[in-house]
Amino acid sequence: MSDLERLVAAAERHGSESDPDHEVGDLQEILGATYDLLDAKQRAVLMQNDLVRDLLKDWGDSSGLSESYALNLRDETGGDLPAVVRFENDMVLIHLAGHGNGAVEDDYPSAPVVALELYENKPRLLVFADYSNEAPTQTIDLSGSKKPEKERTEGAHGS
Repeated sequence: MSDLERLVAAAERHGSESDPDHEVGDLQEILGATYDLLDAKQRAVLMQNDLVRDLLKDWGDSSGLSESYALNLRDETGGDLPAVVRFENDMVLIHLAGHGNGAVEDDYPSAPVVALELYENKPRLLVFADYSNEAPTQTIDLSGSKKPEKERTEGAHGS
């Protein structure tokens, strides 16, 4: 019998020998304890699971359900940093494990360190480089990176 099967059997036994609500309560507590052990990357993978997404869409609050992608940033020295990229509320948010700011309440262990948004019809990048400050430390207007209309039109026609 696997560890998971033993946990489920113990919860079933608790419910059958006392109150059926104890089984559900035990399983909820086990799920909560398990979720607390997950890092941001593992939580993002969990939230992309079809069973989890279907449950939230059919029976839960899916309003905050976002597309998330977990990845590891690696450098030439062998350094490794777990990261999560989320698409939420018309923004692209980048979370880095152990980084962020302490002021933002978020389901992830850290607040995003970078946000890409459209503001007043201009793309801009918000950088949160100071853990003690909830406001962006830099706001970069990306409208200057837009190709001139003539180049976009010529590129589309193959000229």
